[in-house]
Amino acid sequence: MMEKAGKLRLKLCEKKFFLVIDILVPEQYPAKKPELKFIEHNYDVNFARIFEAQANQIIKKLWNGGEATYEGKNKKRDIVKKE
Repeated sequence: MMEKAGKLRLKLCEKKFFLVIDILVPEQYPAKKPELKFIEHNYDVNFARIFEAQANQIIKKLWNGGEATYEGKNKKRDIVKKE
């Protein structure tokens, strides 16, 4: 993990897969929303593009006061388990 003002870099690993992301928080936060950028990964390029787009949609939804859910083709799913 690497940090500096407004930027957090994470390396996520699961078995043989990995993903390095930057979470960028603008100086104008909370007036401007944070961004997530894929830096490096070993996923299929098409899957990574879809995954990054979905992650940014969830960030936008949360920033606008929504809940952490993903509305897939057939039904709405909770991203975070509600207890």
